[in-house]
Amino acid sequence: GACWGSMLLVPALLPDFNPLAITSARFMLYGLMSLFILAPMARRLWPRVTRSDLAALMYLGLTGSILYLVLMATGVQWAGMAITTLIIGMVPLAMPSMNRKQAGALPLRRLLGPMLTVCAGIVLINAHELMAASGQSERSIWRVLGGVVAALAALIIWSHYAILNAHYLQSGRFTPLEWSALSGVTVGIWSVLLWPLALWWQARSGTELPSERWQMFWLVNLAVSILASLFGNWMWNAATRLLPISLPGQMIVFETLFALSYSFI
Repeated sequence: GACWGSMLLVPALLPDFNPLAITSARFMLYGLMSLFILAPMARRLWPRVTRSDLAALMYLGLTGSILYLVLMATGVQWAGMAITTLIIGMVPLAMPSMNRKQAGALPLRRLLGPMLTVCAGIVLINAHELMAASGQSERSIWRVLGGVVAALAALIIWSHYAILNAHYLQSGRFTPLEWSALSGVTVGIWSVLLWPLALWWQARSGTELPSERWQMFWLVNLAVSILASLFGNWMWNAATRLLPISLPGQMIVFETLFALSYSFI
């Protein structure tokens, strides 16, 4: 949670870069590191990887990593880090409600009270931000609303990803490190394919950035690739494999708490 909370700092530190460029750069670096981790175990691991595993890895990489991070970065840049963090912080409620058909899952009626309470809090916080935005010409109310929608979409996509990812890990066919390395390589492939589009989007902004900003761009993405992607994903996969599926969803509240702490600092 402490490692993943750093992800929400990146769009705030790099407001002059588009969300796809931030996401692609981070996952290209993560994919390169994963390739080095995967190399020593490739000979014994590859025969166990089926075509359906590869399809699942590509799907999870595109949705749970690329699309989620683009939407999350859009939410931070448009609506602010605090709003986006709080919306994505609804994962502890979203995961059990989306996974309620699984044996042993809590019935929706027991989750309804907490869900309504959290929703009420988010409405109140967003109302404050929207009223503040309406009085600022540089930050329109529609831009903030767009950021809120992006954050909500990120919440749904990541909750869906976390449930599918947990099912794969709990099958016991791959260790957390093996699955993290495979996931890193596949998301790195997606990032390389999307990098030209990210550069085109950046060029469309019409802003010529100095070399110092590009250096900062790569340094920040390298740091978060090591901290959040490499180490954070490894720890998350280990926790997902060891805990019942409802518990990791609750534990992710620490990502929200750390991200908010970083934001306020």
